[in-house]
Amino acid sequence: MRWDWFSILASALLVCYGAASSSSEDVLFQVSTLEALKEGIFDGTTTIGALLEHGDFGLGTLDRLDGGMVVLDGVVYQAVADGSIHVANDSAKTPFADVTSFQPDYCAIPGRKL
Repeated sequence: MRWDWFSILASALLVCYGAASSSSEDVLFQVSTLEALKEGIFDGTTTIGALLEHGDFGLGTLDRLDGGMVVLDGVVYQAVADGSIHVANDSAKTPFADVTSFQPDYCAIPGRKL
């Protein structure tokens, strides 16, 4: 049950991004799998610095499940159990993450039709 919210959020990210994208150059970089997390493999294998070489938008978790990870505009945020959010250190590691280089296909401007 603990991973249900994460699975849903990760799936939504993949579906929404995939539905909006039409380029053959769209790439999703993944560190490990959700199945590995379910099996208890929580030790980080990839540094945040290395992860950011593959994308600027995504989701994941940090070493030993030390909070949820949100990657937005190339900044990795760590949401910890007490509700606080911090910028993650480039040397921190992740056991699971999905990132991509985000390029919007459409830009909506308030008050204008698409």
